[in-house]
Formats: sequence, structure tokens, C-alpha cells
Amino acid sequence: MSHRDELWMTCVTDGRDHLVAEDALEAGRRTGRYQALCEHEIIPASLTSPPGPTCADCAQRSDRLPAAARRGTRAGRAVDLLRGRLAARRPR
Repeated sequence: MSHRDELWMTCVTDGRDHLVAEDALEAGRRTGRYQALCEHEIIPASLTSPPGPTCADCAQRSDRLPAAARRGTRAGRAVDLLRGRLAARRPR
């Protein structure tokens, strides 16, 4: 599977990042529920929510790291900085 054919998604039911193949993305588009490679049914979390821990079964099926594993990298620090700025703007 090539990198563009898979996507890591955080599921609201278990809070984990799961790997979803492109064909599963197409199949779930109508219902909003997606089948992960580990067979877990994904109900996607908001894209503004932080990534969850990686599903070990999905991680074994791919050489790509999900967003949660990129923490500590330059891209991860940029995202954390942006989230901090957005949180500071929220009214209390």
C-alpha cells in the first residue's frame, strides 16, 4: 500500500489513531463510519482534537507513523504552538 492510499484517523469510541485504507474511506463516506485495517469501526474525531495513542494492530500493518508519533518533531511543535495560540483566543 502506498502512502497516499492510507490515512490515520482518531476514533471517538476508543480514542486511538487507526489506519484506514483508501477503499475504506470511499466505502464509509456516505455513513461517516470507516473500517480500519484492524477491523475496528471508526467514528472519526474532530480534526481539531489531538491525536490519540496509536492502535498497535494498525501500526503493524504500515510503516507510516501517525500524528501522535510525530510529537517532538518540528511539524509536531508547530501544531502544538498553533493549538496553544488558538486556545489562548477562546473566551472563558
